[in-house]
Amino acid sequence: MKKISKILLASFLAIIAVFLGFLIYGFIVLSQFSLTHLEANEPPAEYLDEYLERDVMNYFNNVIDVHVTLLNFEFLREGASQVGLAEPKYYVWVSAYDDDIVVEEGALYLAAAEQQYFRILNFFSVEEIIEDPSEMNKLFPNDVMTKIEEKVAER
Repeated sequence: MKKISKILLASFLAIIAVFLGFLIYGFIVLSQFSLTHLEANEPPAEYLDEYLERDVMNYFNNVIDVHVTLLNFEFLREGASQVGLAEPKYYVWVSAYDDDIVVEEGALYLAAAEQQYFRILNFFSVEEIIEDPSEMNKLFPNDVMTKIEEKVAER
């Protein structure tokens, strides 16, 4: 009877060890895959500002239909944020100017894609933020919302 108990215990421990091995291996593979996915989409650091300006300028001039000649950016969170295998996301405060006049200002939620461009996922103007910030709470993390509230208060 004791031999059977020892054999069962040894078998059980062997199964647990194999399971833990697969779990650790899966975590390592998934971590490397996520890193690779981030690297596959995030623009090279030397081009990040250039691509960001190009794509946001295009967004304001063509999608929102506001004439913009100059942009000022402030990242609301350092670097990209990524959950799982999604594209890396950025949170940016932008001030858009036509010559010396601010024509639009607010918070951008955007994704980096294929190391070549940014997709603007959402833009919330200061007016929209003041009027109804509840929509933003679905997209922006708490630390970013705090910074947005500070930017709006500065105005």
